[in-house]
Amino acid sequence: MELGFENVSLGNEKYFEVDNGERVRKQDIQKAQGHIPFYSSSKFEGEVMGYVSDKIKEIVKNAKKFNGKFLTVNADGSVGKVFIRDGEFYLNDVVNIIKILNKKILYEYLLYELQNKIDILGYGKWDKKLYKTELKQELSVEIPIDENGEFDLDKQKEIAEKYAKIEQIKNKLKEDYKKIGDMEIDINSKYEIKSISITGEEGIFEAEKGNAKYTKKYMHEHKGEFPVYSSQTSNLGEIGSIDTYDYEEECFTWTTDGTYVGTVFYRNGKFSITTHCGILRVKPEYKDKVDFEYLNFILNQTLPNYKLGEGSNKRLGTERMKEVQIEIPIDENGEFDLDKQREIAEKHKKIEEIKTKLKDNYEKMINSKVQIIEAEE
Repeated sequence: MELGFENVSLGNEKYFEVDNGERVRKQDIQKAQGHIPFYSSSKFEGEVMGYVSDKIKEIVKNAKKFNGKFLTVNADGSVGKVFIRDGEFYLNDVVNIIKILNKKILYEYLLYELQNKIDILGYGKWDKKLYKTELKQELSVEIPIDENGEFDLDKQKEIAEKYAKIEQIKNKLKEDYKKIGDMEIDINSKYEIKSISITGEEGIFEAEKGNAKYTKKYMHEHKGEFPVYSSQTSNLGEIGSIDTYDYEEECFTWTTDGTYVGTVFYRNGKFSITTHCGILRVKPEYKDKVDFEYLNFILNQTLPNYKLGEGSNKRLGTERMKEVQIEIPIDENGEFDLDKQREIAEKHKKIEEIKTKLKDNYEKMINSKVQIIEAEE
């Protein structure tokens, strides 16, 4: 039997009472300290602006105190975050509050159903607020009904439990993803290493800046098969393709400015680069002594630490590159150790594979919805 639903607007006063808190400043809270939580629009359920006593009503005449079980929905700040609140608390004006007026509608079900609807509508991803008026006029929820057309409590409980389990898995995956995302190989503690300059007379690379002529107009007028790389990190840095090329070799490029300054890519083939990135060419005397996969790893780990500036104005030009040093493992004779370089590169590769797999699983789970269609018996 197919599961039925009734679409109910949050503005339906038969089922819901929607209100919001009152504006209170931090200094007001400081003057009325107590044990009652005062919530604002944090994205974290347990985070409070402070704890107050009922003295707050003497300082802010219209301060609103609530007691019981409710849903709160952030109107501003972390827009659209929904929480169950149970007990005694105060709310700031950037938080809505929903009281269910029908005993056959569960708060636990409404929590997940409403959060899904808010996410689908895109609140929190762009600059749109969700105050009481919007909540009542723009939001509706699907509530399961039984064969008599009544709200089905058992089905709501079942769906809410499924949602809760998915949230637990999401949170666990999020923790694991953060842990693996922070993983780095500490070569100092496990390997004998040598620091060496990237460029300059003592460096292992020759550095060269890209060509300013590769504008959007130029690429439009010279379309072809050879990639042009710039400072972006998507699509491996490729921003277009033209009918000529400046380089045909195995080397690296690094982003010299912008948000992703210091990002390094391995290159092997025919290509050109814009003035927003540079080329790192291994000097002939070092080619047989270094592993390119290891260099790719250590360059990406090192270069971002040498950037200058902030935000989109960050930069790492050829002059600054002369100050950069990377660490390369050495053998007992003080020579570059190719085997250890390859060993480290392989470890890094495995970590990156784990990160990618975990990220894919995490994103799939984050975007998952509970299947609430009842199968035919």
